[in-house]
Amino acid sequence: MMAASGNVRILVWTIFLLSLCFAVQGQDQALDCCLKASKKNIPLRIVVSYRVQEKRQGCRIDAVVFTTEKGRQLCASSDAPWLKRRMTQLNAKLRRRNMVEQ
Repeated sequence: MMAASGNVRILVWTIFLLSLCFAVQGQDQALDCCLKASKKNIPLRIVVSYRVQEKRQGCRIDAVVFTTEKGRQLCASSDAPWLKRRMTQLNAKLRRRNMVEQ
C-alpha cells in the first residue's frame, strides 16, 4: 500500500513540475508593442514592410508597425485615413519585388 502511495506522489510532482515548465516557457516571449501611434502619413518610398499589432495580442493599442529602409519602426494608428491604402500599396510593391527576384 505504501508503494502505491509513493508512486502517486511522484506522479503528482512530475505533473506539477511539467506544468511549471510549460507556464514559464510561454512567458519568455517579450512583446514588442507600440505605446503610441501617429496618424501622420508615412511615405511609401521609405517603407519595406509592416505588421499589424492588436490589443488581443497583449499590446495596449491597435496599430500598424511599418519598418523603414533604415530599420526604424514607425507606429501608425489603426484608424488613420491613409492606412489601408498604404498597406495595399506596400503589398503590391512587395509582390512586384518578389516577381522580379524569381
